[in-house]
Amino acid sequence: MNENKLTMEQEEQISNLLKVIIEQSKLFPDLDPLLVKISFSKLQSLNISFPEAKDLIRYLNRKIGTNDSYIDILNGTIIKYEGVIGTMVTEVFEELDGVDIDDDKDSLILWIRNLNIIKNDIEEFFNVDILKSNLKSRYENNEIIIGKKRLKINQNSNANDFCDVVFSYKPKTPISWSDILERIEGPTPEKLGRKDFKIIENIKSNLNKELYDIGIKDILFSQRKKMMYRNY
Repeated sequence: MNENKLTMEQEEQISNLLKVIIEQSKLFPDLDPLLVKISFSKLQSLNISFPEAKDLIRYLNRKIGTNDSYIDILNGTIIKYEGVIGTMVTEVFEELDGVDIDDDKDSLILWIRNLNIIKNDIEEFFNVDILKSNLKSRYENNEIIIGKKRLKINQNSNANDFCDVVFSYKPKTPISWSDILERIEGPTPEKLGRKDFKIIENIKSNLNKELYDIGIKDILFSQRKKMMYRNY
């Protein structure tokens, strides 16, 4: 990577990464550091490989990072200690909430300190406005409708059940994964396993990718702590 000048593609990749991060931060505005997980499939939909994402984040830290505002890449630092999952990124074990040990294999995992400062510095550094979105979404006749864009959903599919539940709530409302799973599979056991949550996670990721493919680049569905959110 050229330390002095990024290509237009790299600037767009940074902008897209920040959009994903900022959308997740809106759900938990008071958390610092902010924990963000971006699935490899989501990165792929943004035309960013995992190595490219790491290089871009390291570039940002070198250019605008400070002791108080920076982005840690947690991949490769996550361990399980006495039954608790945490990170050794600071060389001291720190517990992580909302992370499974297997997430390291399928997601870019970040710890972000003072996101607002980072966002402002990036916008000034690149002379861009990271987020420009007043989008609204609705679900009618088995279609996700965003502006003039429509994504048809198979009526007899898990994705349709997912949308029926998620769109019955207002945007940014936390929705329990068990409520969605119950709609898909019927009554669920009190304790859900990783396999159960993966069903919901895959539906969310696939829908976000399909929306991206028809031109909707702002992430519609996000998740955190076994809760699902519709962002707009």
